[in-house]
Amino acid sequence: MLGLDSDPHDREHAVCTLRHYSLGGQKCVDEIMQFPGCISLITSLLKSESARACEAAAGLLHNVTSVKLYRDVAIESGTMEEIFSCLRKSTMTPEMKEQCLCTIWNFSTDENLRYKIFRSDMLILIVRFLEDEDFKVKEAAAGIISNLCLSHSYHGVLVEAGVIPKLVHLLQTKGDDYKIIRKEARSSLVELSADDDYHALIVEEGLIRVPLVGSSAYNTFKPQPYSWPSFPDGSEIQRSSRPSKYGATELLLGLSVNEKKTEPDDAKINAMIGRSNQQFLARVGAIELDDEGKEQSGSQRNTILPWVDGVARLVLIIGLEDASAIAKAAKAIGDASINEHMRTSFKEAGAVKALLQLLMHSDLPVREMTAYALEKLSLSSKVCEMIRAEDGLELLVSLVKDPNTQVEQLEKIIDILSRIFDMGISMITTPDYSSNGSEDTVNAERFTQGNVDGGFNGSSQKFMKQEETASESIIDFDVISRLNKVIKESSPSLQAKCATVMEHFATSEQHATAMTAACTGSVIESVLEIGVIQGNAGDPENLDESPTLVIEVSQAVVATVSQRIGLQHASSSWNHGLAWLIGVLVV
Repeated sequence: MLGLDSDPHDREHAVCTLRHYSLGGQKCVDEIMQFPGCISLITSLLKSESARACEAAAGLLHNVTSVKLYRDVAIESGTMEEIFSCLRKSTMTPEMKEQCLCTIWNFSTDENLRYKIFRSDMLILIVRFLEDEDFKVKEAAAGIISNLCLSHSYHGVLVEAGVIPKLVHLLQTKGDDYKIIRKEARSSLVELSADDDYHALIVEEGLIRVPLVGSSAYNTFKPQPYSWPSFPDGSEIQRSSRPSKYGATELLLGLSVNEKKTEPDDAKINAMIGRSNQQFLARVGAIELDDEGKEQSGSQRNTILPWVDGVARLVLIIGLEDASAIAKAAKAIGDASINEHMRTSFKEAGAVKALLQLLMHSDLPVREMTAYALEKLSLSSKVCEMIRAEDGLELLVSLVKDPNTQVEQLEKIIDILSRIFDMGISMITTPDYSSNGSEDTVNAERFTQGNVDGGFNGSSQKFMKQEETASESIIDFDVISRLNKVIKESSPSLQAKCATVMEHFATSEQHATAMTAACTGSVIESVLEIGVIQGNAGDPENLDESPTLVIEVSQAVVATVSQRIGLQHASSSWNHGLAWLIGVLVV
């Protein structure tokens, strides 16, 4: 009855009957496929003028291609091309559209067939179907995209097609009907987030990648004992001076919310919401209960969460006892800290204090990932201020002095120190984290503007002296000796960072004296001499050009030497070092 010479009504009746029969499972499909050429006959019905016949043919092809054995047969019969042709029609019924997309979904499970989809002009159309009015069509399109994302070499094509914003929207859609759609959208975003550039785009859309560490890891979570409520960053909520007429001032803190000075900013509110959500899930054992992401291979399993919950989840994980989980979460914090909004969010969620404590962890990967996270967070002046407020500077300096500190960790710590000193945090008043926990968000800008305008007020100068005194008590001969050793033995990039830190030290008479005693001048000479020799040897036809990193080291060292020579008690060795340096740079 499916024969081309049969009556169209008979063919329609036959294909509808076969479609219903194929719903019985693979055994029924096997019986249908016993007849040679049946796939070609079914495919030809996609061109039928009868909408019912087209829908039945598409549905039958959907069921047949769900069996891996018959996909190649369908490809050889030109089924994929005919399906593509149908999807380009603007007059398709929702049912026809759904069945055609489901057939492509089946094809996309085969890695060898995905390239056919990418080579066609169908990708843009499939991405467009993610916004279709029919949620079944969206579901099929999301399933195709999820499978295509498994081929990492095509991620760039998918991103250029604008898939990320649409997937984010689908993931955030509520409703039971969208459960499968959300699952496929999350799976796609997890795969795309494996690339740092695409992960950054996902973060910009308000989602972040969170490692799945196993529900058992949360068994060590210990809720804080009852105390006066505080914000996630550790700052206490101000006790109201006005008693509640309900007699529940301590219990119902919201009764005093009308007092302007007690109103927290949005960042703190979001941090409290995220902490409450994640700690509740941890207490009731509902985190990772559905083991989402179990289809991912390897030891790295991740999920995608809205940033409010994701930030709180990561901060919660770094407070657990599982070293592997902590390391993964710390890395995720660093990866997500791509802009000021995210860095501030992690700060408000209490990540900075927890990460500083983890710098002394017994597990090496934890220490390395913690340093990585703090390095990324320290791009924010607010985070640098909090590091100072939490006595982090002393901790960082002690790690620099420790000869057992690994080179990778040391480089990141020195990078953090250089940023703290470059931002002038030592001259900025430590923010007041009492009362409502808000802080002066423009301290750094005010400091910079004051410097440009040519002066500070008396209180700023007084505090600056106090901070300089505190800094001098932390920086000693051992620190400078360690930095000298690093400058002599490390890579050019680390040399430049060390020289930047030394430049700050050279502004202090006490530090400069220690630098002279540590023979920093001779170290500088040897480093520059090696740099110039290597730079010239690298390109004999252009002796005047040095590698970029050597130039960076030279500039930082010049600033260091200049700072030292500018002091009243410059020693002859430093004068000799500066003279030699000028001679090298001139030559």
